[in-house]
This record gives sequence, C-alpha cells and structure tokens, in this order.
Amino acid sequence: MEFSYLKSPTKMDILIALKDKHLSSLKDIEELTCRRSQNLSPVLRELTKQGAVKRVRRGQYKLSTRGKLIAEKISDTQNYLEFMEKNREFLDSHCIKSLSQQFLGSLDVFTDSKIISSKINPQNVIDFLSEMFNKEDEFILGASPLVTLEWSRAITSAATKGVSVKLITPEYIIDEIFKEEFIENTKAFFYAPNAKWFVNSNLKVGLGVTSHAIILGFFDKEKKFDILEWLYSKNKKAIEWGIELYNEIEKGSKKLKLEKRLLHSHA
Repeated sequence: MEFSYLKSPTKMDILIALKDKHLSSLKDIEELTCRRSQNLSPVLRELTKQGAVKRVRRGQYKLSTRGKLIAEKISDTQNYLEFMEKNREFLDSHCIKSLSQQFLGSLDVFTDSKIISSKINPQNVIDFLSEMFNKEDEFILGASPLVTLEWSRAITSAATKGVSVKLITPEYIIDEIFKEEFIENTKAFFYAPNAKWFVNSNLKVGLGVTSHAIILGFFDKEKKFDILEWLYSKNKKAIEWGIELYNEIEKGSKKLKLEKRLLHSHA
C-alpha cells in the first residue's frame, strides 16, 4: 500500500517535506512543496485519515510513525531512480547484475558518487589511487580481479605505515605479484604487521573501501574487468555498504599463506 503514494505527487511532496521536520504549519508546507494551500488542505486531510500524518493542533502537522516509514521508502526510491539516471551510461556498459539483489537494490547509496575515469586521461586513476589509499585511514579493504603497479604501490605504502589492510584477489594474481616489477612491494606487504591477503577465484566486482571513501568497479559487457572506470563516493552509507559487500566476498575466500622462504627466494 505504501508505494501507492508514489502515484500522487502531492502526497509524496508533503511526506518528503515533513520527513525531517518535527512540526510544520500549512504555510511551512506551502513553502517546502511550492503548492497552494487550497491544493494541500484536502490531501493533508486524506493523509491524516490514512494515518500517515497527524494534525497536532490547528494548522500544525507532523508525520506519524507509519508516515515516517513511508517517507523513507519514497526518499529511497527517489534516490535510487536519481542514481540510475545520473549514471545510466556507466551502468548500461557494465555488468552490475553481478551484484546480489541485496546489494543491487541498495545502490542508491551512491547517489552523490562521481565516476573516476582514465579513458580520457590515464593519469586520472593513478592520481586517484594515490589520493585514495594515502590518507590517515584506520583500514583498507580491497577486492580486485586485476593488479597494477600503481595499485600495488599505494596499498603497500599504507600497509607499511601501520594501516590495517585486507585484500582479496583471484589466485592467479599470485604469479603476477612475484614478477620483478612487483616483488619489492609484495615482500613489504607480507611483512607488514596488519596486512592480510585472501584469494577468491570468483570475484565479480572490484572494490576499495577505506574509512573515508569507497570505489566500485565492474566487468564490462565483454566480460573483461574495466580498470579504467570506477564509481567513487565519500558518503557514509556507501562506505558501510562497501564494508558489508567486502565481508560477504571474504566469506567465500581463503586466506593466503606464504612461507617466508618463498619471499626470501625472490630477494
């Protein structure tokens, strides 16, 4: 029944206008909704009858508990539609349905996100990674189907500074990180006290979460991971969303244990 309110723009406007208010007069609601009182009054009476709005005293209104829940659902739906419209080109060109319904249905937390792209300027992502992972963070959580030298340097730099770092990659990445250009970063990472590495051969997204930001990447329609474009957000809810997604991925991963002699053999 709650979503029937979406069919009435006036009802939606009133509920959203009252969502973050304790008490509002009819004049307040007029200003917040840009609607005239003669159009608002009958709808307010209907909302009061339906139990979504309470009339506290003459000309003073507030949302009931039920009304607050309905207003939150309307706000979430509007945010989701705004996110989908704002990022339509990015979403249409990537396999976002690789996310489970739990996470796909809550992508509206990225409403205020921006797209970091190096398709026009390759330096963009390199500069961004350095900025993303060189803050004074409490933690870094990462999951990536690919590894780059820039990514390796940024993550290792944070780990050696004492930041708690947990990474998940496919198992075949292990061969990559022992190549000559990666080996110094690899050794520094595995000797860092708060660094952990997990393997998971079924990664379907790329993810980086810190205490101040989140990046999210996907495979493109040709099933190749697109390392050139990422969604980026500093929204607290998006960061919490990312932590939940990381934890879900880690559940299906196994911890990588390397013998120290293996690291020494590449010295």
